Amino acid sequence: MVPLVLGMVLLGIVVVFAGGGVVAGGTATATLAALAADLPDVSRFEQLRFAQPTV
Repeated sequence: MVPLVLGMVLLGIVVVFAGGGVVAGGTATATLAALAADLPDVSRFEQLRFAQPTV
């Protein structure tokens, strides 16, 4: 009986961590997509008429 309970607890922990990883990955992807939305196209960098500092 104890190995069954221990196995279920370990399975629950794995599921929680896997779900957290999926949520964290989705959040990171959405954040990067939002930050990259307003960036200029890199193919036009040679056509810039004034110096634009980088961060």
